[in-house]
Formats: sequence, structure tokens, C-alpha cells
Amino acid sequence: MDFFGNDFLNMYEHPPPIYFSLSDPFVQEYYGYNNNELEFYLKLSLLLGRHVEITAANLWQSKQTFNLFLSAKKLNECGQIRLATRNIENKEYIFTSYFKQRYDERSHFIPLPGMLSYLDFQLPETFNVAKDLDAHAKANFRQGGNVTEIFTNQISNFCIEFQNKRLYENIINLKEIDSVSRATIANIVLQQPFTSNIKRAIILKSNLLYLLSNAISTNSQLIYPLTKKDVVFIRPDSSINEIQIILNNVGLTSKILKAISFETIYKAYNFGLLKKIQNYIWFFRENNKISKTYFEKKLTLYLARNAIKYLIEINNNTYKTQDIKIPDKYIEYQFEINEKRIFYFNLNRTFLYQSKGDIMGKNEIKLATLIEELNEKLSLDKLKSISVELFEDYEFLPHSNKLEFIRELCLECKRQNKIVEVVERAIKHNPNFNLLPSTVFVPTSFIDWQANNSVGENVSSDDQEKIISSKHRFQSISFLEKGFEISRRICMIVNDKMHFRATGFFIDKEYIMTNKHVLQDHEITSSTCVWINYEEGTKRNSGDIIQKYSLDSASLLLSSKYDMAICKVNFTGFPAYLDNLPDLKFGAPIIDEIVPIIQHPDGMPKQICIGHNSLQYVNHERIQYLTDTMPGSSGSPVFNSNWELIGLHSKGGWIAEPRTGQTVFRNEGIHIQIIKDFLNENNIAYNDHL
Repeated sequence: MDFFGNDFLNMYEHPPPIYFSLSDPFVQEYYGYNNNELEFYLKLSLLLGRHVEITAANLWQSKQTFNLFLSAKKLNECGQIRLATRNIENKEYIFTSYFKQRYDERSHFIPLPGMLSYLDFQLPETFNVAKDLDAHAKANFRQGGNVTEIFTNQISNFCIEFQNKRLYENIINLKEIDSVSRATIANIVLQQPFTSNIKRAIILKSNLLYLLSNAISTNSQLIYPLTKKDVVFIRPDSSINEIQIILNNVGLTSKILKAISFETIYKAYNFGLLKKIQNYIWFFRENNKISKTYFEKKLTLYLARNAIKYLIEINNNTYKTQDIKIPDKYIEYQFEINEKRIFYFNLNRTFLYQSKGDIMGKNEIKLATLIEELNEKLSLDKLKSISVELFEDYEFLPHSNKLEFIRELCLECKRQNKIVEVVERAIKHNPNFNLLPSTVFVPTSFIDWQANNSVGENVSSDDQEKIISSKHRFQSISFLEKGFEISRRICMIVNDKMHFRATGFFIDKEYIMTNKHVLQDHEITSSTCVWINYEEGTKRNSGDIIQKYSLDSASLLLSSKYDMAICKVNFTGFPAYLDNLPDLKFGAPIIDEIVPIIQHPDGMPKQICIGHNSLQYVNHERIQYLTDTMPGSSGSPVFNSNWELIGLHSKGGWIAEPRTGQTVFRNEGIHIQIIKDFLNENNIAYNDHL
């Protein structure tokens, strides 16, 4: 038996690879990892797995991952760090083909709020990274199961365990159009009436399942942080503490591992030492909790300690090898990826997708606006390249300067019906290219049940104080007092079993009204209760406590066509809170009138939104308005300036305006006349003030 124990070592299998999830930009941002921490975990992964798998896309999505790859580039060339791509047919341009394929997938361009924007995105300028990777890096095709299919099954099973029917159905719908991604899942979760903590937990769980799906597809282990310091290795399961105990026993403390360079690990690979260390550590991980002979464990420990000793000697330059050279091109890249940049790119992509059907119709882009934006946002070289892409030439366009060239290009695009194409290419060259009209106030997210300030009035600049729209918004001070009184009718709907919060209001002293998507059936209603007087800082709240009552599921009434539900409250003795309730008057929706909504957004105590909230559209079924809402606002009453009920809040986000077919970013409710018809059908009395 030789000193390193080759004969003994060959009795055991090698460790499986490790899928390195810490290369993912969302993981890096959420847990706040710095470069030193990422280097430590990559070194650790190189010792714990046969090799390390990194998703190639992460290199152009994350500056940290890109720099990490540069520092360990030699380990990519020898196959210890593998850049995983899909099985692209074009073998000569693997990374650029992979980039373009992902770039054309719509599921990678779902705008999400805040840090969630890092879940998935592609920025056009990082195409240069992919091009140079083709020249200087080694690609590995991801072999094994289809990640999307595995992820779909994983997330579907989770939804079933979570016992949320609506979440499950939305996932299945995504599966049918083959667009399941972390971004699409997060978008669906944000639409649900869950609390913020539950949404965060579900999104983190889905992120873990996605990364686990990548590991499963390559039969790899997965390194994943439960918290920043609580890192685990999955398949087989090991905590970072368990692994550190093993490493300490073989003489590889955290301090030593941090001091060992990637150059040293590369040398150890060339000497055949790295493979032996990997297998020794794997032996202890596999056999720590099962019976092995005393001799086997002692011998393995002895061999491992000597291998680590040689590794430390290599690190101290006992053995000399040629220094690693990194191409100068890599140093030139400037990554300016931030949330704002990602957001604007996603916003423009979404606008383009939403507008393709209408962009040459009634809502045609003005050529003057297009020319101005092209002149401001793109260089002449990029404009010429766009012309080549569209017309295979640019010299046929007469021009003596940049502005004249742009004008001729736009006119030619209009003649050949290629306005959409020129906009699409402009956005790819510059994510901040923007043709949204001035009446669009840029929202912070695009989710179904949440709306922020959006389509509507022009917002004045900082140096202006004036009436913003054509109609003033002044109200008598009594407006607030009346609103405070009518708010007694609003209640919060709570279901702890299904993990959601929503809003409702008393039609009379027996029935509450909310949305059908809140109280979907008798089973859900039977586990749902209402909270009365859930508010903060009011004179009512100072002496009273929150009152909670169950619902009478047998009395549930659902509209067959509209998103409306009515149900009785199980009162055990009539509560004094409902004495002298202010009348619920019915009013008429009037365009441009203010639309205050009292609600329980995100499960918070009672809130009111009375700013930037004009009514934008009315037909015989629907009303559309700008009033802010959030998940949890579903089922809120929609009032006019006289605190008369004009609708039931139902949904929000990018929706169609029925009259024009235009896609707008608004909230939408059910018209008061539909509500009255529903009440009449079910013989529920109300005050008719129309």
C-alpha cells in the first residue's frame, strides 16, 4: 500500500458533484455574501464534491460570480469547476447561444419588486461576457432531467402540501404554457392574499426547490444557505457544522482553508492529491453514522491528515508551477447591474409585449417621440447595427448627421411596418430606452392584486405646487369624519389554515360582502373568521379589543358570473360595536372623481388610501381607478367622495380597458349596479340612494 493509500481508496465511490447555488445573484443579494465568503464556500465545495457545477448564466448575471470565476479560472480548464449550459447544438458558440436562448424567453422578463428582481433577468450588455467565455472558458452541457419539468413537479407537490388550491391551479396553468420559473412563481405568490412573512417563506422555499431541481438534474449535491451562516449540503444532508467537525479532525480548519488559494487547489489536482482529499472527506461524511471497523476509520484519518499536510506545503510554494494568466479583456468589463436598471429593462420589455398588438393601431407611437429617444439613448454605431439587422444595410439611408439618420431610419421602419422591431432592438441595446407616455407614472411592481400610482394624471415636478389635473381634489374637513364613521363597517377576513388575509364589509348587521376568490367555497368559509375593530391609534381602539367571529358557511352566497360573495357572521350575542352603524348609501361612479378605499392591506390594521385615486373608467359592469391597494385588500368597498358605495374592489395590475382594448395599469372593481342586482337576487335589503 502506497503512502496515500490508493488500494484502500479504490474500495469506495467518489463523492457526487456539488451544484454551487451561491453563484446565484438572488442568493448573493438576499444573504449579503461578500467575495471572501463566496471564495471560502467555493473552496469548501471543491473539497466536498467530485467537481463543482455553476450555472453559466450566473456569470453574466452577477459581478461577484464573474470575479469568482476569474480567480478560479484554471479549475474550469481542468474540469473541477464546470459551467453548466443547456445542450445547445451550436458547439462553436455555446455560451452566446445559451445567452440568446435565455434572452428570448419571456419568463426571464417578469418585473418583480425590490430584491426579487434578481430572481431572473438578462441584460443585453452582458452578451460580451458570453462571447469571451466562448473564447476562454470550457462549457459543460447539463446532462440529466429537464430542470423546468423537475421544478414544476417539486413546486406542485409543495403547493399540495401547503394546501392552497388557488396557488396550485396557477402553477398548473403555467406548466401548460411551459413558462415555469422562479420569477413566474414569485409573481403568482405576490398576487395571493397572504401576509408578507408567508409570501417571503413561500418564495424562499420555491427558490430552494428550483436550485434543488438543478442539482437533481445533474445528480449533484446542493450547497444552500438556510440563513447566511447556517449553510447546508443536500443529497446527502449535512450541516456546515457537521462538515467543519470532519475538516477539523483531518487538520483542515476554517482558517487554513481560507488561506489556501485556488492556485494551490489547482496544483493539488495536477498532483492527484485533490481527488484523494475529496474521497477521504466523503468517507467520513458517508460513514460517520454507520458501523465501520476501527481499522478503516483510523487508517482513513491517518491518510487524510497526511494529504492535508501536503496540501499546506503546496500552498507555501514548496512546489513551483507557472503563474495563471488572465486575459486582459476580462478586466475591462464594467457590470452596472442594480435593481433600478433591472426594473427599467423589465418594464420596457413588458410594455413591448403588452403593446405589440396595438403599437401600430390607435395607440401608435409618435415618430417624434421615437426619434428623440433614439437620439438620446443610442450611439450612431448601435443605430447602424440596428439598421443592418432590420434591412441588411444602413448606407441606403441618406444622412449627413446622426439626427438625420435616425429620422430616415424611423420613416423606413414605418413604411415597412417595423416600428415594433426597431423598439425591441433599441431596448436590447439600452434597457433605459423608454417610450411610455408621460401620463404613465412608473410603478414599483406588476402584480395582480396590488396597484401603485400609475396611468392617469401628470405628476408635477418638485418646484411646482399646483392643481395637478383638470379637477381639484379639495374636500371639506368633514370628509375625514364621515370616512372614520363608515369605516366601522369594514372588517378583516382571516383564514389561518389557508394562510390568507382579505377585507370585507357589512352590507347589513348580518351579512358581510367580499370577493368570491376570497370565500371560494363552503369548506374554506367554514375555517374563516372576521375581525372587527382591527385598527390602531383611534378612539375606538383605545378601549375596545378586536372582536373575532366565525362565518356561517351554510349561508354562503356566490355570484355565478362576478367576483362577489356574501355570508352571514356567527354572532354569539349581538355585539355593541354594530349599534348605530352609519347608513351604507349607494352612489353613482363618476369619471375623474376621487375613489377612497378603506382596507386591510397585507393584513395590516385598517388603512385608508385617499391620494392619487381618481376613477378612470366606468361601464355597466366594471369600474377602474388608481387607488393604491395591496394583497389583503381584496373585497374592500369602493367609495366616492360622499362616502357612497360605488363598487367592490376585485383585482389590479395590467388590465384591459374594455372600451378601447388598451392595456393599462389600474385597479378594478365591480360596478354598484351589479352589486345591487346580486343583493336583489338573494333578497337582501339595502338602502337605495341612486
